[in-house]
Amino acid sequence: MKMNANARIKLILAGIFFVACAGLSVSVAFLLQRAVDAAGAGDLNRLLTVLGVAFVIVVPVQFLSDMLGTRSRLSFTRNMLLAVKQSRMNFLFFRRTKAPADDDNKDLSFFSADADIMEQSYFNNRAVLPLHIATFVFALGSMLWINWIVTVVAIAITMLPLGVSSLFAGGLSKRKKSYSDAASSYVDTVRECIQGKKEIVAYDKQDIFMARHDQSNVVVENARYKSNFFEFMAGAVPGYMGGLVQITIMGLSSYFVITGALTFGYMIAIVQLMNHLFNPMGQFITALNGMRSAKAVLEKAQEAAPPEGSKTSVSDFDNEIELKNLGLKYNDDDDYVIQNLNLTFKRGGKYAIFAPSGYGKSSIAKAMAMEFAEFDGAITLDGRDIREIAIRDYNKILRFVRQDPYLFSDTALNNLAFFDTPPSKEELDNVLEITRVKDFLVDDEALSRYISNTSGLSGGQKQRIVLARALLHKPKILVMDEITSGVDLETACSILSDLFQDNDLTCIAITHENDERFLGLFDEIVRLGNGNGNGASATVSI
Repeated sequence: MKMNANARIKLILAGIFFVACAGLSVSVAFLLQRAVDAAGAGDLNRLLTVLGVAFVIVVPVQFLSDMLGTRSRLSFTRNMLLAVKQSRMNFLFFRRTKAPADDDNKDLSFFSADADIMEQSYFNNRAVLPLHIATFVFALGSMLWINWIVTVVAIAITMLPLGVSSLFAGGLSKRKKSYSDAASSYVDTVRECIQGKKEIVAYDKQDIFMARHDQSNVVVENARYKSNFFEFMAGAVPGYMGGLVQITIMGLSSYFVITGALTFGYMIAIVQLMNHLFNPMGQFITALNGMRSAKAVLEKAQEAAPPEGSKTSVSDFDNEIELKNLGLKYNDDDDYVIQNLNLTFKRGGKYAIFAPSGYGKSSIAKAMAMEFAEFDGAITLDGRDIREIAIRDYNKILRFVRQDPYLFSDTALNNLAFFDTPPSKEELDNVLEITRVKDFLVDDEALSRYISNTSGLSGGQKQRIVLARALLHKPKILVMDEITSGVDLETACSILSDLFQDNDLTCIAITHENDERFLGLFDEIVRLGNGNGNGASATVSI
């Protein structure tokens, strides 16, 4: 995974400090050897010297190295998580989803459960690898210097627990992925329960949704339990087998003490060094297993939005936007909801796309707005396929007013200007009059008031604010999905009548409103009908 310069520096510093900590930790074995042999020889001065070196130099410097290494490790992890989440959010903003049925809620778990997996299983483990490697190397060198026979036997019997540990690698990765998937599904369930709470209570369906929550909760907690237990086993089994290894090495070292080949102090040093030989090796394998277990999450983290540099740049809309043999389906296995649809929208025209619910008219609007990009046929802007146009450029030309508008937690003015330089008072007043936002945001004080998506504004009021937001950004094409859904017919007709005074603005309204007063405002009406099981077809009336 790519890392920025700051994260790389933190990773290098963590390695340096951890290597120093490893060297000092291994040196404690020789301090013990000298202390034990000094005590055995009755040499008090030598014993006090060893203790002084340990308390004044080795222990404080080891603690300082460990602290600085841990601080660098945490800084590295923080920087990587910041970068990964920033990159993922950028991907979500510029991703063109596959189909109308794609659920963005599943991306929520990336910023919670998946981020935890990356932190604990990958970034932290990557930063401490130098500690495990250096400790093993220093301990191995020290043991070879003391007694090569004991060292060779130790390495030979150490292979057994390491082999057992490697067997857990694939299973751990599988269980980590299962936990990530279960956490994503659980977040979806909780979100649905919370956002639909009022409807659930109103229809007395608490038991059904509690059962859904409880079922999803059991799945995610079982997945968490299996992942954590398997992770424990991946580390614990080698650890307990390591105890048997230590007993074997202690017995062999005792033999060399009896035969006079080693002092008692060196036997104690070998036992101490065995901890530094075996434990880091097991921790190294566990860390690698953890890093492998995060592979699926890391692959998701490294997804990238298509580079805008490879797309065509456009700055204007001159003639028409066309739908050519357009085919849409909600999922790959579904029937077409729209198939072989051909429509032409001329610049400055006012169009209504009329159909009952379920005929795919909103999906047409979302495809035109490039909210998803996998469809049959083509949608062209002045002859250019919109999928080949830079999304930033295209969004300046076409604005999409959704049926379910969203307001941000900020002032009404910032929601209208959408964090751009506020428009002139004359321009703002004109747009607020056209959209009838002036009916409820009556003055500058109201515009400076904080609002949000849950601040008590009605659906119609929110829809009018979002329509005003779109108009203030001066689009060439305006696509409106069910503009009558949140307002009465008279208000909708009044808004459209004023809006249509702009002869240069191309307007496309998605609607199921069949009232002639409403439809009579448009230049052309596209009526979607049943396409004999092959998707909706269109007839055009003037």
